[in-house]
Amino acid sequence: MQILFCGAYDSNQNMLLPSTNVNVVYRKLKDKDTLSIPCSILLLVSKDIDAVCACRIFTHILQTENIEYQLKPVDGYDDIVSAVSELADCGSGAKYIFMINCGGSINIENLNNGKSDILYFIFDSHRPFHQNNEKCPFVYIFDDPGLEGENISSATHEDLDESARPIKRARTQTSQSTPRVYGPPAAHYLYSMSKQANKDTNDILWLAIVSLTYYFVSEKISRDDYGRLVGIYRQEVDDKNDSSKSLCEADDGTVVSTAGNGQIEGIDEFRLMLYRHWNIHDALIYSNYVAARLGTWKKTEGFQKLKEFLANIGISQQQSREAFTFMSLPLKRDLKQKLSSHNDFFSHDELQYASFQRNIGFQVKVSAADVVYSCGALLHCEPPITDDGESFYAAYDSLMGSKCSSNTKAGLEKSKEIQQAVVDLGRNVIESNLITNVGPFR
Repeated sequence: MQILFCGAYDSNQNMLLPSTNVNVVYRKLKDKDTLSIPCSILLLVSKDIDAVCACRIFTHILQTENIEYQLKPVDGYDDIVSAVSELADCGSGAKYIFMINCGGSINIENLNNGKSDILYFIFDSHRPFHQNNEKCPFVYIFDDPGLEGENISSATHEDLDESARPIKRARTQTSQSTPRVYGPPAAHYLYSMSKQANKDTNDILWLAIVSLTYYFVSEKISRDDYGRLVGIYRQEVDDKNDSSKSLCEADDGTVVSTAGNGQIEGIDEFRLMLYRHWNIHDALIYSNYVAARLGTWKKTEGFQKLKEFLANIGISQQQSREAFTFMSLPLKRDLKQKLSSHNDFFSHDELQYASFQRNIGFQVKVSAADVVYSCGALLHCEPPITDDGESFYAAYDSLMGSKCSSNTKAGLEKSKEIQQAVVDLGRNVIESNLITNVGPFR
């Protein structure tokens, strides 16, 4: 399976490892010294959706190998310094520090006071990297400046079992000199590791998909790059999900559907925020994509355009305000065709994009975008006064495990409340003329 990620690449970044080399990390994890030392691994994880997904994948790998680890969510530089200092003060036996979506832009050598007894593995999607990290012998940074030709399933068992060879970091030359703000998602590298270690399950694939979807809805990846990765993940979905298992034949020969719990399938997703868990009217008003094109932040003009749009697609005001779950089946079935046939309201932009959804028993199917919004709400929007990582672990548990369903539902409700509050506040600020133009800024 090839992962492609196109984008400009800074030619100064010359000491980086591609995702095909993550098997080196796996071999170090399997080292006898690592297994013999309690808590020899410290995970420092940023509080964003990609990092949470990547962390979930990595902890799955560690747990299946019975490797102990410490996990610490971090908010910024001060948290990182505190975690590393605490590690040194307590004399912990940690040999490896894994930094997920953090650490790439700070000088690790200064952070570690020049000590080389601890190895740092950095999976950071933020760019640029600190130049000293690229030359530091005890820092390994993973980056794919193009990902052309990468095959994340190319590693064999022999590759994983052979002794670790010295890592060679090659200088990459490119004619494109525009610096990148974001690289590939951190979850991409950890999913690559799970593939090479033969520990990639359907749950792990779903985490990689959620991470990619987060990149798309937050506009951290171009549509072309997203489309390439979706095509690749769709092949992975087809390999891991047999649609025939969602059907069974009764004694009288009748074919009936089963729960299909955990099954993933490709879909064409609308750019309407949480419309399956809301109603069409509110989903249109509070979706960033629609609001920017119909001007729904202008209560008079925007709402009039919205009414015209609903009339043109044949949905009454009453129907548009019904919860999506209770809308008539014919209307749900025809919704895709109705919306697609009126792209002119959106300046001919595409209202749909390729994505995925997952079955959770006989409950409402959850799309990858739904999980992104839910996880984001749990992660950022209700931090306790003394937050000991509670919001992080709520988001962490919502992605997998026994609390997955209940936490996701709670996150969906929070996400709707927050989006409504933000949009309504912005509309009031604009209508009240509270914005002052102070002229050119230099």
